[in-house]
Amino acid sequence: MADESYRRRIARQLNKGENLHALRRELAYAGEGAVRRRHHEQQSEQMWCLTVANDAIVT
Repeated sequence: MADESYRRRIARQLNKGENLHALRRELAYAGEGAVRRRHHEQQSEQMWCLTVANDAIVT
């Protein structure tokens, strides 16, 4: 941890992960943060839709 460039690289990666999680939270809360589907298959579809939206934004 004495290497400054290594610490910066680690911090950059942590920030990327935190920003990705923040984006996913925002997308989930756009749907009021609730999984509205009753069946497991439909819940999975809802989560996949959020993942696709997340990927489109990142891209």
